[in-house]
Amino acid sequence: MKKTFTLLALIISFSMNAQMSDNSSGTSATGSNAVAMGSNTIAIGDDSTAMGDSTTASGDGSTAMGV
Repeated sequence: MKKTFTLLALIISFSMNAQMSDNSSGTSATGSNAVAMGSNTIAIGDDSTAMGDSTTASGDGSTAMGV
């Protein structure tokens, strides 16, 4: 039981610190829990989301949406 709990704790902490970006050119998600989707899209802030074309979400908890 203790090994199962330890494994679960490691999985949860890993998923909480993941960043996501797609495979578009210039896309980057560097903030903790950041998500970037689209061409030349950047999510720098922690817990930030950037979507569209050439958008940047730089503040913590920010959202940027473009065309």
